[in-house]
Amino acid sequence: MIALSIFESEQASSSGNVPGRVAVLRSQLHIYRSGFAIPCASGMKAAFARLIQAIFVSLPEPVIYISDWELWSPNQDFDLFNSYRLAKGTLRSLDDAPVHQFESANEESFGSIVCLVLYYQWDAEIFDRDGKCLITISHDEWLDIRTDDSQIRQLCDQAVSEGILKELRS
Repeated sequence: MIALSIFESEQASSSGNVPGRVAVLRSQLHIYRSGFAIPCASGMKAAFARLIQAIFVSLPEPVIYISDWELWSPNQDFDLFNSYRLAKGTLRSLDDAPVHQFESANEESFGSIVCLVLYYQWDAEIFDRDGKCLITISHDEWLDIRTDDSQIRQLCDQAVSEGILKELRS
């Protein structure tokens, strides 16, 4: 059974007011290094999504809040996204239910939603119930990782050394 909850609005999550929770985490957690470039190739985006999944696998109840998707909407395949959500049991649109909460990042649906966010170049915030990590994904193809957790930083250091995470240069 898939343990995926898709909420009616940002305020409906058991995490409380999601934009407010994100603001609190931004003020509490330190940015790990600097911004990272999201790769353009779809295969690398899938690897990137697996990295994000690995970051959250040991953290309780991760949440994916898709905060903006309308920038590229004329070029989007919303039928694919909506069909995916329908297969998971929801008829609601992204407008009505932008918050996805999971029991665990081990679930295939967690990785799939992250992949779709990356493929469609949507803005999203990913965080866990305990507030140990916040990942901000931008439609401009960069992401920030905020964490004070040494294990998450070590995992990210490994991803940098393997070339999965590449820092943006200013």
